[in-house]
Order: sequence, then C-alpha cells, then structure tokens
Amino acid sequence: MAENNSPLDIYEIQKTIGKGGGGTVYKALHKRLQKEVVIKQIHDSVREEERRNEVDVLKNLRHSYIPAVLDYFTIDGVSYTVMDYIEGESFQSLLDRGVKFKESQVIKYGKQLCEAVEYLHSRDIPVIHGDIKPDNIMLKPDDDICLIDFNISGISEGSTAYTTGFTKGYSAPEQEEAFYRIVEELKKKRGTAATAANVQTGSGNPGSDETEVLSAGVSDETEVLGGNSADPDATEVLGSAVTDSDATEVIGSASSYDSDATEVLGTGTPAGQPSSLKGEVHGGTNDFSELPKIPIDKRSDVYSIGATLFHLYTGTRLDKADKKVLKAGTSEGYLYILNKALQENPRNRFVSAGEMLKALNSIHQKEKAYRSMVIRQSIVRIVLLFGIVAGAGLISLGLQKKQEEKEALYASYIEQMASYDPAGSEEGFEEIYQNAVGLKPDAIDAYEQKAFFLYKRKAYEDTVAYVDEALQNSSVYETERVAGLYYVSGNAHYALDEYKEAADDFRNALKYDTKNPDINGDYAIALAKTGDLSGAADAAAKAEEYGIADAHLYLTRGEIEFAKGNYDEAEKYLRDCIRLTDDDYRKMCAYITCGKALTAGGGQEDLDKGIEFLNSGLSDVGIEYKGYLMGLLAETYIQAYSLTEEEKYSEGAIGSLAEMIESGWASYSTYNNIVILCTNTGRYDDAAKYIGLMEERYQDNYNVYKRKAFLELEVQKAKSEKERDFSKFKEFYEEAERLFKEQAGDKQDPEMDLLRDDLQVLKDTHWL
Repeated sequence: MAENNSPLDIYEIQKTIGKGGGGTVYKALHKRLQKEVVIKQIHDSVREEERRNEVDVLKNLRHSYIPAVLDYFTIDGVSYTVMDYIEGESFQSLLDRGVKFKESQVIKYGKQLCEAVEYLHSRDIPVIHGDIKPDNIMLKPDDDICLIDFNISGISEGSTAYTTGFTKGYSAPEQEEAFYRIVEELKKKRGTAATAANVQTGSGNPGSDETEVLSAGVSDETEVLGGNSADPDATEVLGSAVTDSDATEVIGSASSYDSDATEVLGTGTPAGQPSSLKGEVHGGTNDFSELPKIPIDKRSDVYSIGATLFHLYTGTRLDKADKKVLKAGTSEGYLYILNKALQENPRNRFVSAGEMLKALNSIHQKEKAYRSMVIRQSIVRIVLLFGIVAGAGLISLGLQKKQEEKEALYASYIEQMASYDPAGSEEGFEEIYQNAVGLKPDAIDAYEQKAFFLYKRKAYEDTVAYVDEALQNSSVYETERVAGLYYVSGNAHYALDEYKEAADDFRNALKYDTKNPDINGDYAIALAKTGDLSGAADAAAKAEEYGIADAHLYLTRGEIEFAKGNYDEAEKYLRDCIRLTDDDYRKMCAYITCGKALTAGGGQEDLDKGIEFLNSGLSDVGIEYKGYLMGLLAETYIQAYSLTEEEKYSEGAIGSLAEMIESGWASYSTYNNIVILCTNTGRYDDAAKYIGLMEERYQDNYNVYKRKAFLELEVQKAKSEKERDFSKFKEFYEEAERLFKEQAGDKQDPEMDLLRDDLQVLKDTHWL
C-alpha cells in the first residue's frame, strides 16, 4: 500500500493510456497546477539507482519534439516517471485505423524524428532511445511529432549505451540478436528449463558487409531483399510458461500484448492496470545487479528510424512481408535513404541521426540525375552481393572475388564523395576523388560526384570549367550517363544568370535522358529567361507529360508567366509551388520570382508587398538559401528608398546588407551598396567600417579607393569651411585612378568620371 503523503497524492489518475513490455502508462492531472501529465509505472527491468541516474539525464532534455520529464519517484520498490501529456495520437494508432501517409508527409516527420534523436545523441551524456517505433511517436494536432517512451533508453558510457530489450520489426538486428543471446546465456547460467519458441535472430545474412533492403525497380513494387522465410505474421516471443522462480522471463508475451510490444529482459510478474495507483502497486523483489544488458549505439537508433519511416510509408511493418508496395513515383532519394538506414551491418548505415537528417533535407535537390546515379550504385552493389557478375562462369573464382572487392572499394569512394560536407576541406575531397579515378578511370561516377561537389560549394564557374574538361573524355562514358554532367553544368550556368548557356546544357542533357521531367522543367525555365516563350511552353508540356512533380510544374509555369509579364498569374503559380514543395532550392526560386512579380509595378504599395513577402520567406527556406532572398530584399528596400527617401527603407536595406555580411553571404555588390547607403545617409563611421571590411576582401581593387574617395568628399563637405581638408580625397582619388587604368582596360566607369569632375571643381575653387 502507498503511504499517506505519497508523491502520488498530488496527482489525480484519470485513465490508463496503455501497457507495454516496460510498464503501464496513465493519464493524470496535477491537482495544484491543473496540468495534464503522463505517469508511467516502470516494470522492474533495471536497478532503481540506474533508473534514477537515467531520469536525471532525461529531466534536462528540452526539445520541441520531446516531452519534458517532470518528476521521478519510487513507492514500495516500484518506480514512476512523470512527463508532459502530449495531445494527439500515436502513429501506430493511425496505422491501425488505416491512415495512409504520402512521401512528403513521411519525409517531414522523418526530419523531425531525426532532429529529436540527434538532439538526444548530441547531449553531453548522449541518450540512445533504443525503442523508436510508431507506437512511441505521437502526431500532435499541429502536425508535428513528439518522440515518447524512454523506458528502455540507454545512457551512453563512452561510445556505447546499454538497453534491456528490443521491438520486433523496428530494433536493429544487432539489438535483437544480443537480446536472444543474453537470454540463452542466462538460461544456461541459471540452469532453467525454459525454452524459446519461434525465435529468429534476424533476416538475411548477418555476416554480410552489405544488406540491400530496397532497390529501385521498374515495376510498381519494390523487392525487400533478405526477408524472413518464416511466416511473416508470426510473433517472435519467448515462451511465457516458466515455472522456475529463477527463470528469466520476457515481460510482454504474445498472450499479453500486441506483437509490436517491446521485449524486455526482466523477471517476475508484470504490474497490472489498476484504476487508481494508490494501494495497487506491486513491489519489486528481485536483484538485477548482475543482469546483462544489450549494447547499442547511435546507429541502432538510425535503423529504427528507417524501419519506422518504412512502415509509415508502406503501411506494412518491415519484417512482416517479403514485398512492400512502393509506387513507381517514389523518389530515388527516399529509397536511397531507407536503403542506407536499414543496412544490417551498422558500419554501412548513416553514422548518426544528424547525417540522416542531412540526407532528408537534401532529398529533393533538383539534381535528379545525381540521385539516380546513387540508386544505380545501390543496384550494382545488390548485383555484386548476390554474385551475379557478367561472365562469372568464364572466369576463376579468385578473379571474380578480386573484381568484387574492386567494385566494393570504388562504391565506398563514391559513397564518401556523395556524403562529403561541401563546407569541408577541398583537399580531403580531392584525395577521395583521385583514389576513385585511379581505381576506375573509365567510370563516370567519380566525375559526376566532383561536378556536384563543386556545385554544392557554389563554385559555379569552377563547376562549368570542370564539366567542360570532363566531357572531353565522354567517349569512355555510358552515353546515357552524360546527362548528369550536362545537368549539373546547366544548373551552374543558371546560378551565374547565364541562361542561354544553361538552356544549351539542359538541351544536351535531354539528348541522353529525353523523358526526364526535371530536366525538361528546368529547360523550360531557362528558355523563359532567354525570352524563348514558345520553346519554354513546349518544354513545360513535355515535363508535365513525363510526370513532373506538381510543385516543380507550378514553378515552371510561374517563371513562364513572369517572362510574359503576366505577374498576377505568375504569383498564383509560384505561391502554389511554395505551398507544395519540400525542396528548399525550388522554394527559394519561387520566392525570388514571386517577389519580383509583386514589385513589378514599382509603386510604394507594390514594394511594401514585396518586402513583407520576402521577409516571410526568410523563415521558410533553409539557411543555405537565405542569402539569395536577403539580397533581393535589400534591393527592394533600396528601390523603395530611392522612390520615397523614407528612413525606414534605408534602415531596412542597411540591416539586410549587414546581415548578409555577418552571415557570409556577401558579394562585392553587397559591400558596395552598404557603403553607398551609409555614405548617402550620413552614417560615415559605418561607411568607413564596411569599406575596411571591403578592403580586407578585395585588396587593391580600384573600387575600394573609389568608395573611400566618395566617403572622404562627403565627410569634408559636412564640416565647416575652416575645417575642410580635401587632401585625403585627392590621395584616394589618385590611387583609384591608378588602379582603374591597370584593371579596367577599355571599361568605362561613370563614377570615376564624377570623381574627376569633383577633383576639377576643387581645383577650380582653390580647395586643392
């Protein structure tokens, strides 16, 4: 019985929410705070002091997608945790009701799940959840997720954490295998006669280095390789009829719980489901100090994330069928991410949830040819895995093995290049690239990866030059693969505002990949930018015919309508693109063109609408694309200031340009514009500061000294006549003139003409 003044006195138990392998969960009301909470009565699977240490770590967690742990206490040997009550419904409940999820929805929830798990993994004392599955993820009314139930979570000790259970169909193979291995060891050690029924240690070949879970096929169904040959609906649990008091039992047998229940190493009888906790608690009577635990790490959670996303998208648990229905429209990027997350060998998975999050964030990048290449690599590895090598019957086993090793090594180089951080060392990437090319100089994969790497680094001119160089050797490539190189080059030209060259590259790409909807769509946009509206319309029609995604189609139509001058129609299409797309790049493109459509009238009201719209976009695109929107926003502020000379616009422009500089998004025009604005609005100290930053970046550029001369002229003009001294102005002008003659060639610069006139006036009026 619980004593008076029990910690439970402050709670009013409202109902039992659920029961699982690790405990019973109740909804309760904190009487004093009038706050709804969840109380979990924890089964005795770990020592109480260990549980308290873990809860102390969990109580410090604060994340949007994780409930707060509010309290922990023990009564009569039974432990309880108190957490925030999360409104909503578990994904398992939604799946049970037959709710279907689109790919875009699953990707959104996957990003949130990875963000939450990466937060757990990146704590000073990392937390490995250990039991990620649809039943432990809530979908809140605001359509965001919340990861719950840390009952078997492991608190890391070095690089490894330990847990006490697993869930069939979601836990990583090594977690499940360790569970059954420990059970067998305990039975031998304690001499129990308990036997295991229907125990499987995972599907596929545990010793294999690569396990391909999915492959991109041409049919409407995608094979799951390595499926269990046993009845897929069988619930794999240990027998619960154990009479020996020392026997090890798994809490949560098929007779007690759903087949998705978490299997937990423990002993004794699971707690019941009392309508009121007080007076009904069950005391723990066994010593668990010597109970072995299952080692898990970050990659175990990665596998569980993959299995969960698989279930959400297919509607079927990973271990319950040999085939999963994946529609032909499933993106290659999504298949690739599931493949990598669900590798049986932990070394071949994403190294962390953060790496998986990066992959999900870039899943819809418009380089479709690149994504296709990644999937093709996966298919090649599947072929190698099963030993289906062309001409295998004609060569010796030794040569075949050597070739397979070569292919595997090459594939690993390509994998490293594909996941290389574009902000990382260029020398590090180049070393991997040279290794790959040295191994297979006639294969195109490494060349595609380097082009894409340069593009991701925003080294657009280098990208174009590299692709031009690589294409000189195009005879060694499979002809259809050349489309990828042309496509990356086209995108680089587009980023440089070289629309004719971009259109030429897209046209060449289509020679090899005629029915690619994304290339047709981007070709239409490039043609619209060049003014070829008829050609743009034809390309857009083909893109639609070949199945371009709605968001991309709306972007294409919006760009064409904008080029026609139909700004209202353009705005409608572009807003639809923004609403539908998960691709930050396309979203950024839509925001920019839509912003230009809104301000096309040039009036103050138009400019105000554009400013409001672009400001909203800054919080709606990824950080890597904010600089583009910020640049257009600054231009719009400047346009409004030129029209009205109102201070709010100059302040907005200066603020936007300053943020671009601080965030590393600045170009020469950014510095130039902020210096001009600060000079013209009398902010001479700020102007001098930004000229200094400009000089650090653009040393010995005549424009720097030109700006210094203009600023010095204004500074002296603001002084009284007695204090004026234009000698510095003359010094800056002469240096600007000298550098201009060296650097400009035949170029004309009207601002230099103005400085010459100002110098002559000062001489004529005897200031110099």
